[in-house]
Amino acid sequence: MHLWIVIVIGGVVLAALMSGIALRATRAVIHAANAGARAGAAGAIKPHSWAMTVRCCLRPRGLPAATTMAVMCLLIAGCRSADDAAGVASVPSGTPGAMVPAVDIHEWFAAYYAYAKADLQAHPQRYLPVIFNAVDAGADADRLLADGQLARVEAIDHRVGFLALGGALDDSELTMAVYLPAHGTPRLLVSSSICVDGCDQHVEVFTREASGQLALLPGHGMLPTIAPEEFLRPGVAMPLQFQGVTPSVDYRPQADGRGLVASAWFGDEAEDAVRQSQETADGVTRPLALRWDAASGVFARP
Repeated sequence: MHLWIVIVIGGVVLAALMSGIALRATRAVIHAANAGARAGAAGAIKPHSWAMTVRCCLRPRGLPAATTMAVMCLLIAGCRSADDAAGVASVPSGTPGAMVPAVDIHEWFAAYYAYAKADLQAHPQRYLPVIFNAVDAGADADRLLADGQLARVEAIDHRVGFLALGGALDDSELTMAVYLPAHGTPRLLVSSSICVDGCDQHVEVFTREASGQLALLPGHGMLPTIAPEEFLRPGVAMPLQFQGVTPSVDYRPQADGRGLVASAWFGDEAEDAVRQSQETADGVTRPLALRWDAASGVFARP
């Protein structure tokens, strides 16, 4: 009798080990396929439900159903704990962004705000009135995002690591997104713009140190050089008023976290002159979409 108990327990342990190996291999294939799909490869695999995957691996003939369910629960808990430790957000099958790394954009914004407060006096030209006003009010990052009298929050998306807010009393716009390179540390791109007497546009790229603080990456090389002519609509000649003018370029992260939109501003005087001679300046220029290339860690033309 005791021998049979030992054999049954040994069989259960062996089945759990073998099925666990098979399950991890299956999940590795799924993760690899989805990673390839996010990088541009076709044919992402839609993972089956956990119960179905584990049940197929764990149910050899003759193994009691109760034993199967017990081991299945242990394996599911173990695999999900491993995913949590790796920072993987499991999204239901068939939804966009399934199996993508979760990004806490609140933490990145708090780190940016702390960096701005420390750098405000040394480089005031880098920061928008919304940041100055929040610092003067003694607000922390949470209050800045929650207080409608300080800022208007337009979008926060943790799934792709995107945040956009504007000043409560002005036309300033602060947009940021986290981009994950295939190799190296994540990058935070922050776009600041305000148009009052002209448009002041600024873009910065940061990485995050082990302490959690941000470090500015000057000369990061992530943005391509765009000639002024590239901002013209197809078939439109360069207006005389734009010739010789180096435009200010606003690089704004896209809400889907896949790239940037670059828009050129040639200055009020030149653009007003174009409006007077043509229908609108918008009929002359166009924004350009730049795609995030994770493999090379730069933004590229589609």
